Amino acid sequence: MQEKLKSLKEVNRNLRREIRQRSGESLNDLSFEQLPLLEEDIDNALSIILEEANVFMELASARKHYNRKLSITKNCELMSFLENTATSLSEGDLPLSGVLNPLDLDLSSSHD
Repeated sequence: MQEKLKSLKEVNRNLRREIRQRSGESLNDLSFEQLPLLEEDIDNALSIILEEANVFMELASARKHYNRKLSITKNCELMSFLENTATSLSEGDLPLSGVLNPLDLDLSSSHD
């Protein structure tokens, strides 16, 4: 158990040092031969980040385009429905028996 803990602490210490070096700190611990390797690691990490950012931007753009297209489609369908409904109805199509006449309402009675 103690060996495992010691090993994990060593891994943690190495990772923290590597993170500090990638952010420009603790460079004095590196030899002249290690500096180009660190630069290469940083370049590789930057390439991966830029690739991921491009993929994210493409997905965001595609989603925005899709949402805009969907909105236009929905609006066109609604406008088409309203136009078809409005043109298909005429004054004689509405049932008069289902329409309330405000004069027939008894508003004097209270509802308890």
